[in-house]
Amino acid sequence: MKNRIGILTLFFCFNHLVSAQQIDTDSLLVAAYGYYRAQNFELAQEATELGIRLSPDYLDFQLLLGRLAQKKGDSEKAQDLFALVLEKDPRYEEAYLPLSRLYRANGDQSQAKTIVNQGLAAFPNNIELLLEKSKYLKGKSKRAYLKELEARFPNDSLLQATIHKKRIPVTADRLATGYNYTAFDREGAGPWHLASLAYILERPGFAIIPRINYNERRALGLSTGTGWQLESDLYLNQVNGNYHFIKLALGETPIFPKFRASYSHYFNIASSWELDLGARYLNTANKDPYAAVAGIGWYTGDHWIYLKGYATFDENYSYPSLNLSARKYFKDRYQFLGILIGYGNSPDDRVNLNRLDRFRALDAYSAGLRGQSPIGRHLILGVGFTYSYQEYIKDRFQNSFDTNLYLQYKF
Repeated sequence: MKNRIGILTLFFCFNHLVSAQQIDTDSLLVAAYGYYRAQNFELAQEATELGIRLSPDYLDFQLLLGRLAQKKGDSEKAQDLFALVLEKDPRYEEAYLPLSRLYRANGDQSQAKTIVNQGLAAFPNNIELLLEKSKYLKGKSKRAYLKELEARFPNDSLLQATIHKKRIPVTADRLATGYNYTAFDREGAGPWHLASLAYILERPGFAIIPRINYNERRALGLSTGTGWQLESDLYLNQVNGNYHFIKLALGETPIFPKFRASYSHYFNIASSWELDLGARYLNTANKDPYAAVAGIGWYTGDHWIYLKGYATFDENYSYPSLNLSARKYFKDRYQFLGILIGYGNSPDDRVNLNRLDRFRALDAYSAGLRGQSPIGRHLILGVGFTYSYQEYIKDRFQNSFDTNLYLQYKF
């Protein structure tokens, strides 16, 4: 209320203040943007309108008034204000992008594209306008254009991260099947067989992946146990680029945990950095371990590097595990090569999950390779291999070799 009284006082007395040259319009603009960023749009509007009365040719106020009109849903007024700014000063860089997006949102693709091209003619290195231009390209032309931008601006993290995200389609349905074969060098142990069938449904704002798993474990040439598991993964996107991951699973013991729950919140902490904070819970045949999770990922061009740590708790003890992975993407997200190294026993390890209650306190070291590539228009083939040096009893180790094959069909 005190701020509003101050603004209104200036508003009613501005004629006297102008003649006395006592109004600092720069300070008024700073105050108006402060209200705008604080989402106090009413006070921002009052301060902006006062600024326009005091200095009609101060285009920063006109631009802010356009942004306020957008916030109120008055796209026609916002469009007129942005156009007015550019009419008075074609070198006003900040007006091109919002004006182009308004034309595009209102269905005038041709005019939107024209505004982008005019902006790039004046400001050829404006990253946001360069990325906006890609929206009007398709297929090979778009891929070639994005590749050109990557080479032209290799150190621009905003551009590199945005291009990586542009490779991810918002609508994609796939049927996926997978098979894991795990062998051990310890006499009489293994092999283990794990098969899965899943349906991947992706839509703007979310993705859901229901999955059914079957596991058979063998020793000394005999089956030592079989079991089924039903699980589902859910990804929920937020407007600001953050997203949530939720996993729930029910399984037959002792092959699978009775119940499994996972949650992570992924934060877009910078243009090319991502932070992951979450928790894991397992209800096994013997104990119910739970874990805290923290990870950080970095997108740089076609590369993705991710470090993830776990602390698995049991009464008064905690047991650490750590995974580092990296990928090199090629044409799109469906084609990549990756490596991984790890320490400890992770609550996200699908192969040894049911033994986490016994293995969490033991040492394990792992390294692996993974690759994936489309085959034709509809198929995606993936191959992975992981080697682990595992402590299976205190101070006694074994080597394990895990081979993973999976095939996806894109509809």
